[in-house]
Amino acid sequence: MTFKESITSVYFKNYANFEGKASRSELWWSLLFILIVSFVGAFFIGVIMGMSGIISEEEMINRTAQLTNYYSMFLLIIIIIPAAAVNTRRFHDVGKTTKEALTVYAIAFLSLLFLPIAPEGAIIQTSESFSGMMGFVGLIANAYLVYIYVKKPV
Repeated sequence: MTFKESITSVYFKNYANFEGKASRSELWWSLLFILIVSFVGAFFIGVIMGMSGIISEEEMINRTAQLTNYYSMFLLIIIIIPAAAVNTRRFHDVGKTTKEALTVYAIAFLSLLFLPIAPEGAIIQTSESFSGMMGFVGLIANAYLVYIYVKKPV
């Protein structure tokens, strides 16, 4: 499957299709597309903020962070359903069930809630040892996702 075919399949033909199978190339091309769109958007945010040279450096950092957050949320809203669909179809391609796919996604997502990724700390405040354990659980869940991504179909 080519890059263009993959983007057409994931984002137009099978936008919310959780049935069937997805090839490795379809998944990897769609991930590359998301990466390219993210970098292009970040580049333009940097250019736009760089052109507004009359504000202070601190204000520019705050506005850049705010614009980046809005852009990230916009991308997330657009890609969450097709990304989940292509990942679930990839699970089907290697002989796994939808239930297993959703369980792995839930574990990976919930583990992020306990990790201190913001300056204020984690979204759900817990002890440092529990946060570390949840980070390890998230790492295992994401490693399993990568395993599914590269596994040959059955």
